[in-house]
Amino acid sequence: MKKANDFARLLSGFLNNYLPHEKGVSANTIKSYSYTFILFIKYMHENRNVSVTRLSFTHFNKDLVVGFLDWIQ
Repeated sequence: MKKANDFARLLSGFLNNYLPHEKGVSANTIKSYSYTFILFIKYMHENRNVSVTRLSFTHFNKDLVVGFLDWIQ
């Protein structure tokens, strides 16, 4: 089995540990965040040709975020 990349590992920790245990957010909030990240991964794959296994923090910049927000509207 492949080791999860840093982005995937940290995202999992954010959704499964930080949000519910440190921030105390509701299950619905976690579902909403999770769905948004699913959309983001789909956007990266379809529009930026970046697979989920290659996704990293180096991909993030202003243009990417603006492009994603335009795409989901």
